[in-house]
Amino acid sequence: MSSKRYDIMKKKKIVVVPAKQINDKFTMVSNASITLLDSKSFHIYCYLLSCCDESSYCYPSYDDIQEKLGVTRHTISDCLKFLSEFGLIDIQKRKTGTYFNNAYVVYGIVKVSEIIEKEDVIIEKEVA
Repeated sequence: MSSKRYDIMKKKKIVVVPAKQINDKFTMVSNASITLLDSKSFHIYCYLLSCCDESSYCYPSYDDIQEKLGVTRHTISDCLKFLSEFGLIDIQKRKTGTYFNNAYVVYGIVKVSEIIEKEDVIIEKEVA
């Protein structure tokens, strides 16, 4: 086991129940996002989801994300760009006082389609 994982286990105590019994303080993630995203992008996506208010907005800074997830600023930037280009988040630049920060609108996946190109025809096939 990696030292990072061992450190987490040493420093954190958890209480568990069967997953279907959880009704508070959880974040719903579509099954499709589990298989479509790489692990770092998925981790950041889940964190953004966990920060969202009722209108699907969240406002974590890079420092917050870095502190909570233990990833580099470069990784954060790279993953946010990917999530935005993939359509899972919108990044809105905003100025608060003399500082600039981002607001994120986070979206959930409701349908996945496979794009198939045959000759000069593009076919969109829904994936189950």
